[in-house]
Amino acid sequence: GHLASGNGGKFQHPKLLPKAHPTTTSLPIAEIGVGTTGFGIFFILFGMLLYFDSVLLAFGNLLFLTGLSLIIGLRKTFSFFFQRHKLKGTSFFLGGVVIVLLRWPLLGMFLETYGFFNLF
Repeated sequence: GHLASGNGGKFQHPKLLPKAHPTTTSLPIAEIGVGTTGFGIFFILFGMLLYFDSVLLAFGNLLFLTGLSLIIGLRKTFSFFFQRHKLKGTSFFLGGVVIVLLRWPLLGMFLETYGFFNLF
């Protein structure tokens, strides 16, 4: 038998032990992803409010993409962005992210917005 914690050292049958839900480990990661995505959107909007501050926009982009991959998973994120019919939107969106990271915030955000609308 198995020793169950908290029952005074009595042996307990394995089928009587409480089962962990399969989503127990992924739920906190998804919640962290929601927070990370929210902070990413906040930094993007705040960076736009401060006349396209490149550091805030770049940080917001990285947080947004990280949060998205934490919410839906890395494999689903890649399969979403790299579908054949979404490659145009993906290239504009990710190209805009790279251009923002290279400190051309106005052009990068324009390309990101165009790519975002093509993705959805």
